[in-house]
Amino acid sequence: MPEGETSWTDLVHGPITFPNKDIGEGDFIILRSDATPIYNLAVVSDDVAMRLRSSSRRRSHLEHAKQILLYEALGAPIPQFAHLR
Repeated sequence: MPEGETSWTDLVHGPITFPNKDIGEGDFIILRSDATPIYNLAVVSDDVAMRLRSSSRRRSHLEHAKQILLYEALGAPIPQFAHLR
């Protein structure tokens, strides 16, 4: 986990910033013990494969700063997000 903050601009909620220390320390889990990907890795991988440029998701997904970090780790562009009710 890098030091600092993870930020992006949501099309509905505006600028979003999470201190990385609140996301967790050290590496976060991306695969289950049976080697299947967790949601965050699966959705980012799908978005990258589909060359997604924008996405509407449920507001409950607004706090998924780990996804932003995964896009960055993969060297992939971060889509524009709109988190709705």
